[in-house]
Amino acid sequence: SMQRINATNYFLFSKESLKKLYINFGRIFSLKYKNKVVTAIFIIEDSKNVYYFLGGTLKEFLPFGFNSLLFKLVCDYYKGHKNLFFLGGGKDGLYKFKEEFSKDKKTFYIGNKVFDKNLYDKLTKRTKRTNNQFFPKYREKTI
Repeated sequence: SMQRINATNYFLFSKESLKKLYINFGRIFSLKYKNKVVTAIFIIEDSKNVYYFLGGTLKEFLPFGFNSLLFKLVCDYYKGHKNLFFLGGGKDGLYKFKEEFSKDKKTFYIGNKVFDKNLYDKLTKRTKRTNNQFFPKYREKTI
C-alpha cells in the first residue's frame, strides 16, 4: 500500500523497527482469501486505548471491501475492552474511509515544545545529536 500511494520515506519503516514495536505493543490482524493474506492492519495497544498504525490491502482485492470487513471485525473485537480506538486523521480518502466507522471525533495532538531550553541544549550536546532532525534532538528515532 505504501508503494502504491507513493508514501514518503518518513512512513517507510525497517523490518527491525516494526518487529520491536510489534513485540512491545503490537498486534496484527489479517484476512485471508484462498489461503492468501489479502488485507492486514497493525494495531498498537496500551492499557486503555488502541491505535491504528499501519494497514494494507493487495491492490487486486481493493474492490471487494476486505479492508472494511477487517476494520469492522477489529472494532468489534476491541469494543468493551478498551476506552478508545484512535484511527488517526488526515483529509484524504483514508480519512473518509475511517469516518465510516465512527462520526465521534476526538482531538489528538502531536507536537513539540521545549520547556527548559538550557537543559534541552545540554542533553542534545551530550548525546552529540545536534544535527538530528528528530524531536527531541537528544533522542533517537526508533521507528
